[in-house]
Amino acid sequence: MDGHTPSTLESIRVDNVRTDGSSHLQIGNNYYSSEESCLRHLRLTDPRYDKKRIEQTKGGLRRDSYCWILDNAYFQRWRDDPQSRLLWIRGDAGKGKTMLLCGIINELELTASPSKLSYFFCQGTDAQLKTLRPSYAALSIYSLEARYLVIDALDECEEDLQQLLEIIRDTAAAISTRIKWIVSSRNRPDIEQQFTLDDSRMSLSLELNAEQVSRAIDLYIDYEVSQLKSIEHDNAMQHRVGAQMRQKANGTFLWVALVFQELQKCVRSRDVLPLLEEIPTGLTLLGHSNWVYSVTFSPDGRTLASASDDRTVRLWDAVTGRTIQTLKGHSGRIQSVAFSLDGQTLASASDDETIRLWDAVTGRTIQTLKGHSGWVQSVAFSPDGQTLASASADETIRLWDITTGRTIQTLNVNGVATALRWDKVSPKRLPFKLPTST
Repeated sequence: MDGHTPSTLESIRVDNVRTDGSSHLQIGNNYYSSEESCLRHLRLTDPRYDKKRIEQTKGGLRRDSYCWILDNAYFQRWRDDPQSRLLWIRGDAGKGKTMLLCGIINELELTASPSKLSYFFCQGTDAQLKTLRPSYAALSIYSLEARYLVIDALDECEEDLQQLLEIIRDTAAAISTRIKWIVSSRNRPDIEQQFTLDDSRMSLSLELNAEQVSRAIDLYIDYEVSQLKSIEHDNAMQHRVGAQMRQKANGTFLWVALVFQELQKCVRSRDVLPLLEEIPTGLTLLGHSNWVYSVTFSPDGRTLASASDDRTVRLWDAVTGRTIQTLKGHSGRIQSVAFSLDGQTLASASDDETIRLWDAVTGRTIQTLKGHSGWVQSVAFSPDGQTLASASADETIRLWDITTGRTIQTLNVNGVATALRWDKVSPKRLPFKLPTST
């Protein structure tokens, strides 16, 4: 890069980004033969990979969970009115903003060519995803001739946020531009101040569309209940579980997703409702600084472990709700945690492509298991506690010897297993779940 960061969109366009009419791109004094090589220079991940990872992490994207927005008046105006160039989707944590934008991207891909659509997923705890450089935004606008620009979680773009907001604001206000933005964030005054609403800029609040969000959550619950193996042939139990989930969800997708991770571990149908009744309503345990992706109880029910986007595992006293200790060591988000059956060992799976084994009493790292070539999605201990199974984005399941830390076997599964569970009746069986493409 040339070291100069212009303060306005126009100066970025003139000084930093232009196209020479071929497939070569120039930013400052640097030339690139492809978009991918340019992304590498900007130290950004491929958003297509990030989108796929997000959808797989959350168990797959279902159209009926987001299609309500296609009938929303604000969205239709943004889509159809040439003068409407910015739609800001805002809502509190856990309301499903990211998956909603994934769905919108899918719909735009049906009508827009790849060169006309550009998107980015911000994430405050990932060094590569916590910044969307203004130069990249300008590259999307001018060199790649984007018509639609989608940015998720603006509030997690920790670096250059103010300049990025100015670019979005100025582009949306320019009468001559054909660019349309969709951005999402939590409800934040500093972002609202930049996006003063007028004919070209609109705001869609998920809290003000609570009824539509609630219906989408209900459909999500119905589907996930139907996928619970322990009650798949018990319609009455499915109805009772679904009703209680809807009652306790409190309009939060994240709570529903976390609870289903726990319910998937139930082998017997009679265990499902008691477990569901024990889980508190809403996201009540405060302590993590970002999203919680997995929770699990210790075998004696006294301790709760939570895995977070903030790269930590927290152990909680299940009675008092207080933090017992915080486990640190991973360099990426933590997707899954699991206790051994004796409760002495805790395993954590991370985006840093490793699994860590922790002493559940002292919090000390026992060992780090390395071998996967993609983020690790799920972990599960065998009933005898001697073997750990791990599922990864490299589309394999690995079996590890807990004592030596060595890989016993690698299974190719042609997908990312989003849930692992050893069969307690037949300990050599390892059922797993692949995300649906629906």
